[in-house]
Amino acid sequence: MTGRTMKLVMTGLLLLAMVGQPRAQAEQTPEDVIVTVFSDAVELLIEREDELRDNLDLTVSLIDQTLSPHVQVPLMSQLILTTHWRTASPEQQARFVAAFRQHLLRTYARLLLDNLDEVIETVGRDESLLRVRSSTEPDRRGRVTVRTDLELVDEVLPIDYRLIAIDDGWQIWDIVIENISFVINYRDEFGSRADALGLEGLIAELEDRDTTARAGSEP
Repeated sequence: MTGRTMKLVMTGLLLLAMVGQPRAQAEQTPEDVIVTVFSDAVELLIEREDELRDNLDLTVSLIDQTLSPHVQVPLMSQLILTTHWRTASPEQQARFVAAFRQHLLRTYARLLLDNLDEVIETVGRDESLLRVRSSTEPDRRGRVTVRTDLELVDEVLPIDYRLIAIDDGWQIWDIVIENISFVINYRDEFGSRADALGLEGLIAELEDRDTTARAGSEP
């Protein structure tokens, strides 16, 4: 598996962790949240491997049920669109958040399923693959970075999780793997599309992708 693919797969693995029942986070530290989410993802993959295999709709549906408690999609959307977000109407902002959320669900569910055997083999070697290295103190906006290492067979993959404090705990708003930011990657991709198509065109494109994907998965 290439470094880029592993980056994407591990992001998908994090998102798949949302399938599990959300735990109370009010008394959890940011480090606790990351370790718990990752451990739940590994446990889920091992326990439900056969059920999830080649079943994209089930994987998407399960992730969708409990995505919101752990991932701050509205903040991700705002940071990805930057100036386009500031000039968007509230209705456009809501549509982009919904369309982007569905894009994430299907993109990473598909990527994870396409690499399921290798991911299962990797995470099955050691229950403690992810080790917390350090974390920052909350800044004035309540944001922290939890620095971790993913200890693979032939390399150590540095992964930084960026979280923000919410009323009842912490939510993830960015993931940085080998100095590549999830948010910046999407900012580059969607920013150029919004520049070319306009924000409304970008939103319509994402909505069309989701409609096509849903139609293609129907029996």
